[in-house]
Amino acid sequence: MPEPDVPPVILNRDSLGGKTLPELLGTLSELPEAAVSRLMTEYNLDEDSALVIVSDGAPAIDYFERAVRCAEAELRPTTNSVDVPNRSKVAPVVSKWLCNDLFGMVKKQQPSSANPNDPTGASGMDQQSIQAISIADSTVSPEQLGSLVSMILSNTISTRAGKNILSLMFDNPPGSDAQKTPRAIADANGWKLITDKIVLRNICETVMRDPQNTKQLTQYRQGKMKKHRIVKYLLGKAMSESQGNAQPMLLEEILTDVLG
Repeated sequence: MPEPDVPPVILNRDSLGGKTLPELLGTLSELPEAAVSRLMTEYNLDEDSALVIVSDGAPAIDYFERAVRCAEAELRPTTNSVDVPNRSKVAPVVSKWLCNDLFGMVKKQQPSSANPNDPTGASGMDQQSIQAISIADSTVSPEQLGSLVSMILSNTISTRAGKNILSLMFDNPPGSDAQKTPRAIADANGWKLITDKIVLRNICETVMRDPQNTKQLTQYRQGKMKKHRIVKYLLGKAMSESQGNAQPMLLEEILTDVLG
């Protein structure tokens, strides 16, 4: 039965500011619970990671999704189509770098609110000036993060090099000479992994010829020690010879072949 004291509500373009009801609903922000569920379903994130991203609101969700799309786009032309990691593999890696590394850098740059001489804990600042950590404060764009992740997943750089590149990008404001793409930074610093089999074989043969390793080679061939220990030792020497830039799995494969 109609309520006599409440006038009828007419929903049309005139009453909705020129929009239809579906169009108006489409402008509403995604509810946190729905966003967490969607990120877990669409991007294969664990609940903790999804909660961290959603807690920063729409900017972090948009940042994450843009970074994932960039990583996927860069992986397609550089990886064999059969081996291209799908979204369920790419997205969790992007989430890890966003939640563990980038958010950590943003947190460190925030002014500290702790002061042992200030009983209020405000360090002389207005409490309202102490802002929550937000990805909006990052100097690293989602495209830069996505590109970085694509380089790691394609074995172009190591995780250690990735952390160095992320720090360089974060510490330099956009527009500066140092604020380059991850690939440019990797090239400039010689941080790309060596995947050329001929180069890696030369590195392994150099290690084999080193007089300092003669004892280990003799023990390997005579079977006096567990061979995997000697391989691990020589692998470390070969990695050092490559200045840490050899692709680990490929280097081990070639070293094992050279040892015979």
